[in-house]
Amino acid sequence: MSGKMFNERGSVAVIVALCMTVLMGFSAIVVDYGRLILEKQSLQNAVDAACLAGAQELPGATAVAQSSAQTYFTSNGFSTADIDTIQFENANKRIRMTASKTVEYTFAKILSNQEQATVQVTAAAEISSIFGPYDYALFSGSQIDLLQFTGQNAVVGDVHSNDSIKNKADIIGNVTAVGVISADIKASGSGDRIEGYTVLDMPDHTKLTQNATALSLATLTYFGATYTVKNGVYTYALDIGQLNAILHDYPLAYVDGNVTIATNPGQYSEIIMSGGVIASGNIVYNGSQVSMDGQKSLCLCSTYGNIEFNGGDADIRGIVYAPNGTVTLNGTGGKIYGSVIADIIDSNGGMNVVYDSSADDHIPETEIRLVD
Repeated sequence: MSGKMFNERGSVAVIVALCMTVLMGFSAIVVDYGRLILEKQSLQNAVDAACLAGAQELPGATAVAQSSAQTYFTSNGFSTADIDTIQFENANKRIRMTASKTVEYTFAKILSNQEQATVQVTAAAEISSIFGPYDYALFSGSQIDLLQFTGQNAVVGDVHSNDSIKNKADIIGNVTAVGVISADIKASGSGDRIEGYTVLDMPDHTKLTQNATALSLATLTYFGATYTVKNGVYTYALDIGQLNAILHDYPLAYVDGNVTIATNPGQYSEIIMSGGVIASGNIVYNGSQVSMDGQKSLCLCSTYGNIEFNGGDADIRGIVYAPNGTVTLNGTGGKIYGSVIADIIDSNGGMNVVYDSSADDHIPETEIRLVD
C-alpha cells in the first residue's frame, strides 16, 4: 500500500510539473505577446498621427514636415530614436515613416530563449486635391438616379455609381455600382463588374471654393465677358481667349451665376492656362475645335447647378464636377482626359473619357489622408 501511495505521489509531481510548464506558456502568451500586440498598436497609432501631421506641410516644406512628424510622434510617448526612416515620395506630396520598438520579455524568454522582441510598423500619408481619392473616370454620386449611357461611349478608367448603371458602354477598367449593372455594360481588360458596392461620398466642394477668388461683375467685364440678367441671375459668356486671360490672373476663379464658355465661330482655339472656373449656377462648355496643352488642366465646377459639356472634335484635360447637379456629355469625337464627377451623369453621343490621375495637379491641395 505504501509503495502504491509513493508511486501516486510521484505521478502528482509529474502532473504538477507539466501543468506548471503549460501555465508558464500561457503566461508568456498572455503577458508578453499581449504586450507586443499593444505596443505595436500604440506604435502604429503614433506613426499614423505623425504622418498626417507632416503631410499638412507638403509638398513644399519637407524639413518642416519632418519636424512636425517627429513632434507628433514623440508626443505619443515614443522617442525619435524609435524612428527608423522618414521619406518623401510622389513629388513630395507623400510622407512615409517607419518606426520600431524593442519589448523586453518576462515569461516568454524561458520558453523561447530570447530576451526581447522588436515590433516595426510603417505608415504613409499624402496631400492631394479633393479629387485625389476619387480615381474614377466617371463617378455618379446619386443614390436615386441611374448612371445612363446613350450612343457609342468608350471609357478608359474605373466607373462608379451609387445607384445602378444602365444601357451600353465599353469600359476599360472596373465597373462598380450599389445597384445593378446592365449586361451591355462591358468591363474589359482586367476590369471587374461589382454590384452591391459600398455607397461612396461625394468630394466636398467647399474645400475647393474656399480657395477660390470671387470675381465681381466689373472684373469679368474687364476681361471682356458679356452678360445677361434674368430673374436676378447673371449669365456670363466667355470665349477661350478670355478664359485664358482670367486663369492667368486668377487660377481658381469663382463666379456667382451661370457661365458659358465657347469658341468663336470658325476659330480654332487653345486652352493654354491651367486652373479652374467655379460657378454657383450652370456651366455650358461649347468646345468644338479646341486644343489643350498636354501639361495643363482645367476644372469646371458647378457647386449647385448643372454642367453641359458639348465637346465635339475637342480634347480637354481636367475635371468636370457638379456635386449637386447633372453633367451631360454631348457630341462625338471629343475626349476628356481626367474625371467626370457629378450627382447625375448622362453620357450621350460618343464622348470619350480617359482617366488621368494628374488632371487635378493644378487644384489646391487640401485633402490629407493615410495611404497604402
